[in-house]
Amino acid sequence: MNKPWEEPMLLDAKIKDSNFTLKWCHKEKMDKRRAEGWVPVSYKELSNISSLTIEDGKSLDSTVQVRELILCKLPKDRKEERDKYYRDMTNDFFRADRDEFLRNSGSGYIDKRENIIK
Repeated sequence: MNKPWEEPMLLDAKIKDSNFTLKWCHKEKMDKRRAEGWVPVSYKELSNISSLTIEDGKSLDSTVQVRELILCKLPKDRKEERDKYYRDMTNDFFRADRDEFLRNSGSGYIDKRENIIK
């Protein structure tokens, strides 16, 4: 139950199986999301089914849908692998950018152990 000063969380869904993570995906991007491993969730899989109403757009196949968004699930271990991949890519990019800056700035250089030497 929400407190009087809080707005209701219309997209707050909880899945019974704790091995999955949830994400609301736009209808138009479902092909891409399915290719990434996201699978639509049915109402039977939710633990807080009472928070979603038929007016929100429950489809005939019992897929959880609110307007243009479809609730999807992904195994947590796959999500963690994906997050690590993107985190590593980002770190590699920033490391390369930092290295280039230091080479061009003349303020120091980087030895093979990636320590900044001045």
